[in-house]
Amino acid sequence: MTYIPERIEVEISSYCNAKCLGCNRINFKEDGTVWKNPNITYNLNLSVDFLEDKIFSTTWFKDASYFITVGNNGDALANPEVADIFEKAREYNPHISFGLHTNGSLGKKETFEHLAKLFSSQNGLLEFAIDGLEDTNHYYRVGVEWNKIMENAQTFINAGGNAGWKFIPFKHNKHQIAAAKQLSKQLGFNKFKVVNNLLPNDTLLDNFHAKGTQILDRYNDIPKSITNNESPWVTRNCNIKPQCTHNNMIYISSTKKLYPCCWFDAEWNPSVKNWWEDTNWNDLSVYTVESIMQNNKLKELINSFNKEKIIKTCQNLCSL
Repeated sequence: MTYIPERIEVEISSYCNAKCLGCNRINFKEDGTVWKNPNITYNLNLSVDFLEDKIFSTTWFKDASYFITVGNNGDALANPEVADIFEKAREYNPHISFGLHTNGSLGKKETFEHLAKLFSSQNGLLEFAIDGLEDTNHYYRVGVEWNKIMENAQTFINAGGNAGWKFIPFKHNKHQIAAAKQLSKQLGFNKFKVVNNLLPNDTLLDNFHAKGTQILDRYNDIPKSITNNESPWVTRNCNIKPQCTHNNMIYISSTKKLYPCCWFDAEWNPSVKNWWEDTNWNDLSVYTVESIMQNNKLKELINSFNKEKIIKTCQNLCSL
């Protein structure tokens, strides 16, 4: 293999109950018009059997250091097998560290109690994305129920789970950061962190709400910046520290495709993804991780890290 995976990021579900403007599931315009991203596949779950066959039972997984479920296009708790997936991973690698991101409003009580047993020490962290308090969290995380988040978080923490609170600041909630941190301590969260707000401006949220938080199935007047299938290659303007090779990382989507990182599956403009998927060579329903990691496409990507021309996603996300 080009490198042996040590950090495995997996999107186990592309189902979600929320309407977050920063999510890859949607596209938007400044006026608050929002429509489904036509470049992704909705409503898929990866099964524990698939992950056992393709990942957990491999010879290299026993030496992997980190397994995390991410939320490019969905929420991990929308997958009914989420706890079984982590339990199966721990069976094959007792020492691996776990990570899970969720908006906290999905999942049953018994699921969070099950997860708590698997995330009960410092080698596991379940992060709840909570952006404010009861009166503000729903403004960005549209469709998410506060009481359900609190119920699930308390169930997880009371059962011994190691919980983190992740807070995105906006103009409507940044005054609540201190109060949210204090509440996290009262509830038993072990970590609290404020992360970057990636929206271009907060007016988008106001416009989205003014339009009734409607998400269109399709939209005809799509900006050229999204539809143009421009070259994925750009001229290097900085040094980079590629997270894929630095962390020996792979990302697996809910469509069973392998990428060097989640950002290759999170581009609103499809040029990078189209370059990466010129054939089905990265399809895990057809090939193994081992064979994909030997493909010339991956070698071409890695060789470009020190050349004049570089993939724009790598320059934008891994610059020093």
